[in-house]
Amino acid sequence: MVFSKINRKGNKKLGYGSEVPPLLLHVKIIVDQQGLQEKIANEFFNHYQAQGWKTKTGVPIKNWKQILDQWIWERR
Repeated sequence: MVFSKINRKGNKKLGYGSEVPPLLLHVKIIVDQQGLQEKIANEFFNHYQAQGWKTKTGVPIKNWKQILDQWIWERR
């Protein structure tokens, strides 16, 4: 699958950096690469979307991939 490297703002980073919020598709790709079910990607995305992409303490998430790694670790 080939993805455009141009994000919504015209920058060449989409899906390759820590842009928040991420596209659900990019979350699904990483979860799939870890050999996990798509429902984990959906749960992660919906959870943080509902929280406004903030941590439990209300700090804005700067790197969603790091948060996703923690999410996956806790579910293994």
